[in-house]
Amino acid sequence: MGAVSTERLFVALVLPERVRRAARQWCRATRVGERGWREVSEQNLHLTLRFLGESPADLADSLGRELEQALAGLQAPRLVLDGWGSFGSPARPRVIWIGVGGEIDRLQRLAARVETCVRRRGLPPETRPLRAHLTVARPRRGERQSLPPAGCPAPAAETFAAAQVALFASQLRPGGPIYTRRHGIRLEVVDDQ
Repeated sequence: MGAVSTERLFVALVLPERVRRAARQWCRATRVGERGWREVSEQNLHLTLRFLGESPADLADSLGRELEQALAGLQAPRLVLDGWGSFGSPARPRVIWIGVGGEIDRLQRLAARVETCVRRRGLPPETRPLRAHLTVARPRRGERQSLPPAGCPAPAAETFAAAQVALFASQLRPGGPIYTRRHGIRLEVVDDQ
């Protein structure tokens, strides 16, 4: 009997181009690439709502349809880039991130609906609370990493309506992951300026 085909899946907010550009500009201004980090490519910047990991390949279509129904009519949260930090210990940071603030309650309600859909599909529950952030850099192998100075300026405070949710498949490659949008859902935008 053959192995079951799987895909590495996650659900995320798709960021407007100007927000991805502001995050990239911050990385360049703080020279994270010169500090032993590999910047996440601009087109891959997103805000993860739920990481599913290796999942049955046939899950994407049914989960995508269920997400579309569950998120129909929801208002897009208004968010803003808000500071930066790192995950991991100060001696061995694992990622550099840009924080996200704004309508976090609305964002959490959106994530809760995503979680309900995922659990209906039989996947285990997410045990960690949502920490709204954009991962902007990961360590380069074989290089020593240093963080930007504590006093360096925060990213430009870009406010935006997070109007698109997508279910992505991720293929890990030596040059960085390749994300393929398997399903997209538009949220309602109220008074986007």
